[in-house]
Formats: sequence, structure tokens, C-alpha cells
Amino acid sequence: QFVMRGGKLVVMSNGVKFDQMSEQAQFQSFPIDSLLTEYGIKVNNDLVVDLGFHMNVPGGSMGGFRVLMPYPLFPKISPPDGFPSGSPVTRGLDSLSLPFASSLTLLYDQIADETEVIELAKTSVQSYSYPVPVDLSPRQQFNPPGGESDLKKHLIAVQLKGVFTSAFQGEAVPAFDPDPMAEEGAIPQMDSEPMLMTSQPTSIVVMGNANFVDNNWIEAPGNGIFIQNLMETLNIGEQLIDIRARTVTNRPLDPELTPTDKNQAR
Repeated sequence: QFVMRGGKLVVMSNGVKFDQMSEQAQFQSFPIDSLLTEYGIKVNNDLVVDLGFHMNVPGGSMGGFRVLMPYPLFPKISPPDGFPSGSPVTRGLDSLSLPFASSLTLLYDQIADETEVIELAKTSVQSYSYPVPVDLSPRQQFNPPGGESDLKKHLIAVQLKGVFTSAFQGEAVPAFDPDPMAEEGAIPQMDSEPMLMTSQPTSIVVMGNANFVDNNWIEAPGNGIFIQNLMETLNIGEQLIDIRARTVTNRPLDPELTPTDKNQAR
């Protein structure tokens, strides 16, 4: 009913659960999955392996130096193909790091023709879906099981804008959770607002990743800016986004400059 009354919903969900000790990821289900599918979005129980654009992780040391190795289970979304061209949410971003990201499937038979679908983040074309159980070891060889035919872009974040039909159409209104301080025999409180079956124009955003905003990842380039842009756009509009995003633009020195010229520029 929050959504039906015009509330804007953001769902960030990992499609698998992790066991860092065994370096395994297993199937995980969420009760909210059935709600999202009614709106036309499914979070898949997989991890996306991006062989094209990804982050590096420590892989030991060699000769006293720390060695980094590529880790395709940490996709790094990059422009221009990874972000939509017209969305204020990703305007000005040069990366978005999504550790252990699950893919999304759009159920177009559940999405009204008038609904605007904005694909906010997609992996590179060198990606494939890794179904559970998933080996999380960075020392493994990452190869698509079906060969190069398995490689394609995968949707990680999407925004639907429009009017939605209630996922609970025809069902009885449930009582609120019982008040633990209520007297014995008290009647559970009911929602007294009228039951709406069709929403006001609103937005639903779903991401197949929740790790990117935790304390370990929020400082990664682009992550904090992305979530701030998203929340601001859904609430007050895009007036301040160009100011914020300007600070994360990467402007490297011209590689053709000599070391002397680079030092002078710095």
C-alpha cells in the first residue's frame, strides 16, 4: 500500500548467501521475491562473472611486493555501455563496484506497456551467469560452462517508472503486527486506510546487490555517489546531481606527456 499510495520503493537484494570460510555461495530465497515478480522483476539466484570489467583482489606476494589478481566476481560497471545515457542517477559516474552481484530478469508479461524501464547498471558483454552453488575462490579459472556463447551483458539494477497494480489484489487486509505491550485479549489493529488496487505514478528500483553500500564498499569509487544520486532523484529531483557527480570524474594526464611535463602539470 505504500507503493500504491505513490511511495517510491528501492530493493537491494543478494540472490545468494555467502560462507567466506568455505568460500562458497549457496541458494537464498527472500519472501519479497514474490512481491517483486508481481511488478515484473526477478532477482536471480546466481552470481555474475564479468571477465571484461572487474576489480582486483590481493593474491599473495612476490619478491616482497603485494600481488593483485583479477576477480571477475566483483563486477565494475563502467560507461558508456554499463550505464543508461539519460538517467540522472548515473550521470557523471565513471564506475560502480558491485561485489558478488546477482543478475535480474525482467518479466515483461507483468510490466505494463506504459511503464518506463530504465536499465541503471549492466555488466560488460564478456559476462556470464554462475548458478549456485558458487565457488568464491579467486584462484580458480573462470570459464563460461557453455563457452563464448554464454557471454552477454547482464542486468544488475533497474528502475520502473509508472502505474502499478497491487500484488495483493483480491486478498484480505492483514492486521498489523501485534503490539508486544498490548493487554492480553486486545484486538489487533487494522489498517484503516482505503485499500488501493492501482498505484499513483511512482518508481520501483531493484538491484541484485546489497554489499556495495556496506561499510567495506561505500567508499569505492562511484558507490556512495550512486546511492546518493538515486535517493535524491527519487525524493527531490536532480537539481544537485551535476555538482556531486563532478567530484568523481576521472581525468588522467595525457599518456603522451613526458615525465617532466607530467610533474610540471601536477
